[in-house]
Amino acid sequence: MAQQILKEADESFKSFFSLLKLAKKGQYDFKDIKLPKYLAKDGFTTLVIGFVRLKDDMLIIPYSNSFRKTHKEIAIKLPPILKDKKIKEIRIIPKQHSRYFEIQYTYEVKEVQRELNKENGLGIDLG
Repeated sequence: MAQQILKEADESFKSFFSLLKLAKKGQYDFKDIKLPKYLAKDGFTTLVIGFVRLKDDMLIIPYSNSFRKTHKEIAIKLPPILKDKKIKEIRIIPKQHSRYFEIQYTYEVKEVQRELNKENGLGIDLG
């Protein structure tokens, strides 16, 4: 957990310093650049689980032995679409002061080579 927090802080500061470089070149406005904010004392952070343990299509949340003594196992039902996938990472993101959680699954997908007609164009209408 601590290692993941350090990674997130590193990404935030890298972004901050790259924006400073862009501002010095005149490609970004200085007034829009702010230092990364620290988490409030009563705040919640994203839980990233790199090692995924599955038991009967249930995701088992890993936690320390001391927590395990006082609490029972936390299991989350895996969505049916992910049953045959190799899950690499799971992120549990607290929403609305941790009343709800969003779960993001990262998994591997085999790349599919398609026959594309390069004479055609592709457009996306955003509005």
